Amino acid sequence: GIDDSFFDLGGNSLDATRVVARLNSAGSALAVRDLFEAPTPAGLAVRLLERPAPRIALTARPRPARVPLGPAQQRMWVLNQLDPTSAAYNIPVALRLSGPLDAAALTTAWRDVTDRHESLRTVFPADAEGPHQVAVDAGVPLDLTEAPADVYAAVAGFAGAGFDLTVDLPVRARVLRLGAEEHVLVLVLHHIAADGVSVAPLARDLIAAYAARTAGAAPAWAPLPVQYADYTLWQREVLGEPDDPDSTTARQLDFWTRTLAGLPDRVVLPTDRPGPAVQSGASADVAFTVDAGVHAALRRLARAENATVFMTLHAALVALLSRLGAGDDIAVGTAVAGRGAAELDDLVGMFVNTVVLRTPVRPDVAFADLVAQVREADLAAFAHADLPFDQVVEAVRPARSTAHHPLFQVSLALANFEEPELEVAGLRIELQDVAHEASPFDLSLTLRERTTADGEPAGLEVTLGYATDLFDDGTARTLAARFGRLLTAVAENPHAAIGDVDLLDAQEADDLRTSAGPQPVTPVTLPELLHAAAAARPDAVAVVTDDRQVTYRELDARAALLADALTARGAGPGTLVALALTRSFESVLAVWAVARTGAAFVPVDPRHPQERIEYMLADSGAVLGVTVTAHHDRLPGSVGWLVLDGPDADTRLALVPQRPRAAAVHVDDPAYLIYTSGSTGTPKAVAVTHRGLGNLVAAQRETLALTAQARIAHIASPSFDAAVFEQLAAFAVGARLVVVPPTVVGGAELADRLRAAQVSHLVVTPAALSTLEPAALTSVEVLAVAGEAVGAELVERFAGGRTMLNLYGPTEATIWATAGPLAPGRAVTIGSAVRGVTPLVLDGRLRPAPVGVVGELYLAGDGLARGYHGRAGLTAGRFVAHPQVPGARMYRTGDLVRWVRAGGRLELEYLGRGDHQVKVRGMRVEVGEIDAVLAGLSQVDYAVTVGRTGPAGSPVLVSYVLAAPGCELEAEPLRAQVAELLPAHLVPAAVVVLDA
Repeated sequence: GIDDSFFDLGGNSLDATRVVARLNSAGSALAVRDLFEAPTPAGLAVRLLERPAPRIALTARPRPARVPLGPAQQRMWVLNQLDPTSAAYNIPVALRLSGPLDAAALTTAWRDVTDRHESLRTVFPADAEGPHQVAVDAGVPLDLTEAPADVYAAVAGFAGAGFDLTVDLPVRARVLRLGAEEHVLVLVLHHIAADGVSVAPLARDLIAAYAARTAGAAPAWAPLPVQYADYTLWQREVLGEPDDPDSTTARQLDFWTRTLAGLPDRVVLPTDRPGPAVQSGASADVAFTVDAGVHAALRRLARAENATVFMTLHAALVALLSRLGAGDDIAVGTAVAGRGAAELDDLVGMFVNTVVLRTPVRPDVAFADLVAQVREADLAAFAHADLPFDQVVEAVRPARSTAHHPLFQVSLALANFEEPELEVAGLRIELQDVAHEASPFDLSLTLRERTTADGEPAGLEVTLGYATDLFDDGTARTLAARFGRLLTAVAENPHAAIGDVDLLDAQEADDLRTSAGPQPVTPVTLPELLHAAAAARPDAVAVVTDDRQVTYRELDARAALLADALTARGAGPGTLVALALTRSFESVLAVWAVARTGAAFVPVDPRHPQERIEYMLADSGAVLGVTVTAHHDRLPGSVGWLVLDGPDADTRLALVPQRPRAAAVHVDDPAYLIYTSGSTGTPKAVAVTHRGLGNLVAAQRETLALTAQARIAHIASPSFDAAVFEQLAAFAVGARLVVVPPTVVGGAELADRLRAAQVSHLVVTPAALSTLEPAALTSVEVLAVAGEAVGAELVERFAGGRTMLNLYGPTEATIWATAGPLAPGRAVTIGSAVRGVTPLVLDGRLRPAPVGVVGELYLAGDGLARGYHGRAGLTAGRFVAHPQVPGARMYRTGDLVRWVRAGGRLELEYLGRGDHQVKVRGMRVEVGEIDAVLAGLSQVDYAVTVGRTGPAGSPVLVSYVLAAPGCELEAEPLRAQVAELLPAHLVPAAVVVLDA
C-alpha cells in the first residue's frame, strides 16, 4: 500500500540502497536518507517530484578496441598480481547432487551459462596502458573426476587454489563423483568476475539450462540486456572525471577525504600475537547463532531509532571492538551491492563496492544513542557509495602496509541476499558449506537473518572469520561469545551505557576474581625481620665484600652501636634518616641500624647532582644522615651527617651517650622513602610502610627457592628499592649477601665477581644481563630480570639449566607484584601475582578488562605504600578507591597490560606505559595536548617528552626536546632535565641538538 513503510515490511540498509538506485536510474536524484525519512510510496513520490535528474541509460554499447576494467575490478586485479596464488578473493560454491546425473547435459548446460555471462570467460591481460578486459570464446571446462576418500579436503583444495587473471579464466568448475547417484559440483569464481549476489542468477541459469538439456532442448531464457563490459563503460560515464567539480567522482572524493581524515591506520584488536610483515590471508571461521528473542528485540530497537537491523548490528560490533581495546574511533568496512539498475538483476559480475563506516565511540553513551549515531554516519556513507574503494584509498592516502588491509581491518556483512531455488526434476540439490581459508581482513563478521513463514524474526546465523596469523581458534570463539553476550545485553536494556555491558562469562569472571596471589601473611616490621635473621643464624656469614666477610652476629652488633648513635641524635619512629652511601658494607649496615631505631631511611645517591640531593633532603625533611668521608664534603650542610669511617670512628660511636631505645614501630609506619622521577619529571618520595615486607619475604622464599645456603648478589644502587629486595632476599633466610663494588655495573668485572663468590641468585636488568656471557653464570641457580622489558633472545641465551624469572613491581607496591617464568619458546609475560598482591586490569570505567584485552594495571593488597611523602594530591590521584572492595585502596600503575592464558593459568603480558607525558618548564602535559604546547613555544624555552618507541616490548626509550626559535640549549643542563624524565635506572646516553 502507498502508506506502508518499507522498513516495517522488512527492508534493510542494502535493500534501501538498491531501491534508491533503482528509482534514480529512472531519472531522479534521491539519497538513501530520503528513503529513511520518507519510507512509504506516498512520501517518496513527493520527493521524486522535487528531485528530477537527467538519466544516463544503461544499454548495450559499442565496444572500443580496448575495454578498461570496471572501477570495482581495479583493486581485485592489483591484489591478484601481487599474489596470484592467494585465494583471499575466491568465491567457492559447492552443490550436493543426489539422484541420477546426466553428466553430458550438465557439461552442455555449463557451456550455455558461460556463453550467456561474458564475465565468466573474460581474462585481464596488461599492456602499456595497464590491465583491460578481453572476452574469449573458449568455454570454461567442467572436470568430472572420482572423489577421493576425503571429499571435504578435495573441495577445500580446489577452492583454495589461486588464479592468474592475466591468463586464467576467472572461474573453475569440477564434478566429484561420490557414487552412482551422489555427486558434488564445485564452482570457484574469482571476485573480479562475480560477487556474492551473482550466485543466485548463476545457479538459477545453470539449473534452467540443465533442465532444458536433459529434455533435449536449449535453454529458453531471454537474452541479457547488457554484459559486464557494457556496465563498465556506463559506470565510467556516470561517475565522470575527478577534475570536473560537478561530477559524482569529485563530490564523493571530497566527502571521503573529509570523513576519513585522521583515521587511525589500524584498529587495535586483542590478538594472540603480532602479525607477520606480509599478510598471508590465511583465515578460519567460527559459526554461532543468536536466538529469535534477541533477534526480535534488535528489530524493535532498530525501528524505534528509525534505523535498520544492519545499523543496529553495526553499532553492536563497534561497541564490542571499543570494549576490546580498539579505542574511540573505529572503522569497519561493508559491501554495497551496486545493482540498482534493473538491467543488472540477472547478470553475473563484480558490482559490489566496499564502503568504510567510521564511528566515534564513547563508553558512557547508551547503546540506543549509539544506534542513532551509527544511523547518521551510515546513511552519509551509503549516499557516497558509488566511488570505487580503490579511489577512496588513493584519495585518503593512509599509511600503506603489506601487513593489513587499508582503512579498515574488520568487515561486517548482513547477508540477506536472495538464496537460489535449487530444484530440478530427478535431482535433489543441497548447498554445501565450503571451508574458505583465505580472507584479507583481520576479522569479518557475516550475519544472516532467519524468519518464520509469516516473516517474524527466527534468529541470526553468524560467522566470525578470523586471520589465523593473529588469532587462535579459542580466542576467536571467545570473541564470538562476547559478541553474543553484548547483543543479548543491549537487546534487554538498550539504554545502558556500552561501557557497562558485562562481557565476561561466569568462568572468566571467576578466573579474574581468583587472580590474586596467595593469602597475605601476618604483617611484620623491618626491625623484626632483621632481628629474626640475626637470631636464627648468628655465626653464618651475612655480608661479603671484596675485602671482608661479616657474620650476622657481627652485623647486628655493629648495627646496634650505630643505632644507639642515631637514637642519641634523635632518630626514632616518625623521623627520617638520609643514607648518602654507595653500594657497600656501610650501606647495608646503615639500613640495619636505622631499622633498629624505628626511623625510616631515605637513600640518597651521593653521585647525583647537588641540586637534586638538596631537593630530596629538603623535600623529605630529613635532619640526620649517614655517610662516609669520601662523600661528606659535597653533601649539603642542612643535615647533621654521621660519618661512618675515618680515624677513631668506632671509638667515637661507642662513646655516644646511651639513650632509651626507640618506642615500638607500627606496621603502618614508613620503613623507608624511595625517590622516583616517574612520569612527572620531578623527584617524588614514595613512603613504603612495614606492612608489605612480610609478604615480600614470604614471596621471595616461595618463588626464588631461597635457602640458607643461597648466595645473593647485591648489585642494585642503594637509591633504588631493588637494593632492599636483594638484602631482604638474603636476610629472610639467613643467606649470604654478596656486595658488588659500586664501580662494577656489568661486563667482565661483574662476571668475575659472580664467579668468585659462586652467586646462586641474581636479580639484574636485561640491559646489564646482556653485557654478560652465559659462562659467567654457571653457579647461578635462579636468574631474575626486572626493571625493563626482556626480549626472547636473552631468554634463549640464559634460561638453560636454571630457573629464570621475569619480575615486575613498582616502588608503590613494596617493590614486587608479579613473577613470570621464562623459558625458550615460551611467551614472555610478567606472570602472575606473588603473595599478598591482587592485580586488576581495568578499563577506563574501572571495569575488569576481559582476558586478552588491553587495560591499565592496578595493584591492591597489603604491599601498597602509604603514598607520596608530602604530596596529598598526587597520592589521591594514584592511590585510588578499590571499586570492588569497600574501604580498600589500589595503586594505579599507568602500565598497559592484558591477561593471557599461559601454562594453564592467567598471566599478565606487559605492553608499555599508558601515561607518557610532556614537561614544559616543570609543567605536566598529557601527550594528547602536545600540539597545543608546541603552539605556545614562543612563551616557553623548550618542551621535553619521553616515550617508548619501537614494537611492543622494545626497551628503547627516546626523549625529544623541542625548542622555541632562538632558544639556546646547553648539553649538560639539558642532560639533567632529560634525566629527570627517564626511569631511575636509566641515564641519558647522549644529547644531540639538531637545528631543524
